[in-house]
Formats: sequence, C-alpha cells, structure tokens
Amino acid sequence: MVIDANDKRRLSRRVDNDETVLLQLITDVLELSEGDPVNWAIDLNAGGAAATVAPSRSLRHRFPSR
Repeated sequence: MVIDANDKRRLSRRVDNDETVLLQLITDVLELSEGDPVNWAIDLNAGGAAATVAPSRSLRHRFPSR
C-alpha cells in the first residue's frame, strides 16, 4: 500500500513473489512519488525479503537498514 504525506491511499495491490512483478511495483511506486523520497516497509511472515530487496538494487534504490 502506498500512502502519501497527506495520508491519502495512492496504491494498494497484492503482488506475486516474482521478480518481474516486484520490479514493476517498485517502478510504479517511484513514479507515484514524483521524485520525493520513498519509505519502504515489507510485511512478510517468513523469509523472502530478499526477493524484494534484490530487484530494488537493480533499480539502484536503497532500503534503510534497521
């Protein structure tokens, strides 16, 4: 789900654990941001965060570490 700075929902959809689909999601979110910073949260109950982080690196996007 994408929520803007005014708490307005901009995007909400489920995605498969597929690199092509995840890359498209990341691209869509970055387009919605119009160049503003994006904060990412990944809600997974088991491994798999790497499935999202790896494609994002190919787009040169950074995920903050805890």
